[in-house]
Amino acid sequence: SGIAQIEQAPDAVRAWVSQGGQLIGEFSNTHRLWAVAFQVPTDQGARRGSCQDNLQPVVQFSPADPFWQVVAFAPLPAGQSGCGHEVTAFEGLVPIGGWAEGQVSLGYRDLGSGRVWACDLDWQDGGAVTELSLDMMAAMIAGG
Repeated sequence: SGIAQIEQAPDAVRAWVSQGGQLIGEFSNTHRLWAVAFQVPTDQGARRGSCQDNLQPVVQFSPADPFWQVVAFAPLPAGQSGCGHEVTAFEGLVPIGGWAEGQVSLGYRDLGSGRVWACDLDWQDGGAVTELSLDMMAAMIAGG
């Protein structure tokens, strides 16, 4: 699997991200990516959400973050949120969105010229997603 390949080549992954790569987590693997990229043990947080395929958060954190200058925030109704595991306790995380106050679903940490995106949400299935979720993913791929 992709995550196993990443774990087998941690130096190459860190070099790629440091040179401008964007490493984006997904449901149940984000803690493993974080551990590889930052060489810190990282535990998976509590499972949250409504298991829709939306990346768009219910609440906004860090409203002055440059990410929110690229993508305008609009709250998603709680029953339409993606499900996944909290990334609240990830070392060095800049939180930008979540399911509720104190429940971070989306954030990042820079590594050199690149970024590791902690978005432990089930976003890749291709189900019905909001336009803002698609805009957010495009901004993440472009480097925030």
